[in-house]
Amino acid sequence: MFKPSSLMVALVLGGSVVCDKSSEAHPNGNSVAEPNAPKQESVESSQAQHSNQIKSNEQPLPPIAELSPKVKGGRKGTPDQGAVLAMYQLLKQWSPVGKQVDEVKAMLGEPSEVNNARLLYRFDDGDQAYEWTFTIGNGVVTSLTHELIE
Repeated sequence: MFKPSSLMVALVLGGSVVCDKSSEAHPNGNSVAEPNAPKQESVESSQAQHSNQIKSNEQPLPPIAELSPKVKGGRKGTPDQGAVLAMYQLLKQWSPVGKQVDEVKAMLGEPSEVNNARLLYRFDDGDQAYEWTFTIGNGVVTSLTHELIE
């Protein structure tokens, strides 16, 4: 048999469960979402539209065969912003890591500085210098770092 206090606890708990629902049932049987609930479909569709706009605005990268000569010619002592841009674009498409030193030199030209531990490619755009350092181990590039020098 239920005690009056047990019945009250059951009603209170049952009432809180009902009040905690995210939608309410109307007498006509229709349910209505909470007024502040976000609309997931509109968020996803707006993200997809934004993503498509970014993709459609991006310019395709020039082929590596066009970038390599620009990189090679850009370190001949005169400032060359085009060579800096070409180096960035080339490294987006081609990774020197794991490549033999001779293969890197064939792609990028002779380094600005070289020793047994690294290849250093330095570019000047007229305002600042850019350096890419290729760490070498056993005749193979093991890592790449980039530095902007003002």
